Parts: sequence; structure tokens; C-alpha cells
Amino acid sequence: MSADLLEALAALTTHILNGKVPATICPFLYGASLTAFIKKDGGIRSIAVGCTLRRLAGKVVSRVMAEMGAQLRPEQVGCGTRGSAEAAVHASRLFLSRINAECQVVLKLDFKNAFSTVFRGRLLAEVKKALPVYFNFVSHMYSQLSILVYGDQVLQSARGVQQGDPLGPLLFCLVTEKLSKSRKSDFSCWYLDDATVGGDVDRVIVDFQRVVHHCEVLGLELSMDKCEIFVFGGSRKEQLTTKSLAKAIFPTVTTLTTLRAFQHTWDLPIVEKNFSEVLQASSSTEKARMLTVSTKESGAWLNSLPASCLGNLLDDDSLRISLVSRPTVLSVLRLRACSKKSGRELRITREKEDPLNFSDSVLVWTYRGEMLPVFWEPFHSLAV
Repeated sequence: MSADLLEALAALTTHILNGKVPATICPFLYGASLTAFIKKDGGIRSIAVGCTLRRLAGKVVSRVMAEMGAQLRPEQVGCGTRGSAEAAVHASRLFLSRINAECQVVLKLDFKNAFSTVFRGRLLAEVKKALPVYFNFVSHMYSQLSILVYGDQVLQSARGVQQGDPLGPLLFCLVTEKLSKSRKSDFSCWYLDDATVGGDVDRVIVDFQRVVHHCEVLGLELSMDKCEIFVFGGSRKEQLTTKSLAKAIFPTVTTLTTLRAFQHTWDLPIVEKNFSEVLQASSSTEKARMLTVSTKESGAWLNSLPASCLGNLLDDDSLRISLVSRPTVLSVLRLRACSKKSGRELRITREKEDPLNFSDSVLVWTYRGEMLPVFWEPFHSLAV
């Protein structure tokens, strides 16, 4: 890329960020083409793919996410926080693992198309307070109707941020910052539009009512049939009383009897119904990858493959997943053979003498010169 082109791109990006784009150009520069994906429930998830130049400017602004992350934490970890998903999961598991003499609840909230429905007026007001230097840029994008093109149809969008906008997560987090920080419960964790609150049932109810109120102001709506509640701690009688109270307050919310973190079924197929058909139509590589993330704990198929075949069929990420999730069915020698045949280095450090006891072991995976420590503890998320 020539120096002249780089200078021209830098000048144009600065022009866009300063909000100096002519009004007649804005609908086209800040519009987008739509791609529709089918959701699990049969709904449609629309992804807006905007102009490359506009997205480039958005990426420049998104560099402030690291700074904004400190402002949004500790409640909101979905923006500007490294390892955010892991942080949310482990924080939830830590809260659930506490020994509680009193009955506690955990409520997971789900919003309907949150990114696409938030009021833009509220969005712009929060941007003006938190990021005034970029207000003109964001205002050009969201102060007027957005032109979205799907095939030969032209749609106009008046609410929400575009799912595909590099700034989308940051803007959404700014809009919901007050809501995420207004909790009364002992535990509150947000990952973008996925929220979890936990603690005493009375405080959780207060937080729920506060969320419902803020939804009306922000343009959000809870998907009550997708929200989930889990009761733990205290006596059996207290749990039954709390569940009855929760049922009265949240009649359509699913009450979980247990969490996957406490179950011993791992890697169950997400879509068992169509899995066999997809498997038959796939290549050997794709078969191996899908089996890696879908086969149950027995791992019988792993032992039926030669070590060299296993290492060659799986890419690095899939192989690491298979090893970490099934420590009880793979021996140390097999791991070493697999790593050697596939051109990968593997070093196992054990604190116990038993070579098949991996409970306190650490597997160090060396790939392209990078040391990647992997613990044998299976990774689970909260109520998903």
C-alpha cells in the first residue's frame, strides 16, 4: 500500500470522525446491506454490513474500549475487558459454589433483540456525556434513519445499533451502564445484553423490577420465556418457599432444577436432530471436528482412531478441546504420540505420581512457539 493512499485514508477517516461528512452522503455512507440468519427458535437475526470506510472509522473509535472497560467494570465485562466471557463464567460459578446457610437465587435475564431496539436518543445522550469527542461521528450514524438494503428491498431503521457496527457493543454498554450499576443484589454480572443477578430473593425481585422499569425508558424488552432462575442454599423448606414466591413473581420464567456446572454430561450435541445428516455429508476433517465437540464423555471414538490420525484430522483448537474435556479416556502415552505425529509439542506436568490421575495436572501445549497452559478442569458456563 502506497504512502499516498495511506495519507488519503487517514485524512478521510479523520474527516469522518470529526463529523464533517455532507448530509446528502450520510444515508449512504452510514447505511448497510443486511444478511439474515435463522435463529434456533425460527426467528431472524439480521446482521448489517456497513461501508468499509465507515467501519474503519468505527474501529479507530473502538480503541477507546480499553479505557471505557474500566468505567463499566465490575458489573459489565462485555466491553473493554480481556477474557470477559471467562471472567463472567468463573464469577458466576464462584458465587454459586459458596456455602450459604440462607436460601439464595440466581436470575438470568434475556432481552429481545436488545441491540436492535434501544432508543437512539438515549444512546446519543450517553455518548455525548462519555465520549464527547466522538459525538459528531456517532450522531451522523444514528441521529437519522438508517438505510438498510436486503436484496431489492430498502428498509429504514430508526432504533438500535447495527449488529455489525464495530462500535455496537460499546454504544450498547454505555446506554445500559446505569442499569447495570443500579443493582441491589449481592451478585450482578453483565456480558453485553446477557445479565445475571443473584442473592437474597427480595433483593433480586427489586433488581428485576428496576430492570423492567429501565427497559421502558431505554427501549428494551425482556424475553420472559427465555429468562431462567435457580434456587440454592438454605433448607429444603426454604427452597420450596422461595420457588413458590419466584413462580408468583416470574410466572413464565424457567425454574432450573440443576445447573450444567453440577452435571456430568459434557459436549452434548446442540442439534441432535439433524446431526447425523450433517455428519454423513461432511468430509473426514469436518466429521472429526464435529465429533470432538459433540460426543459424550465416553470418548469411545477417540480410542478407535490411531493417534496419528487423530492429530492430523483435528485442527489445534479442536484437538485441545477434545483433550481438555476428556482426561479420563486419554492416556499420557497416547497424548504424546498424538502430539508428535501431528507436529505439535506436548508437555505434561503432574503433581501426583499416578499417570492417569489428571485432577491436579496441567497440560502445556506448545504451538508455533507459544506456550498455552490448559487445565484439566472442564469448562462450563452458567445455565446455558
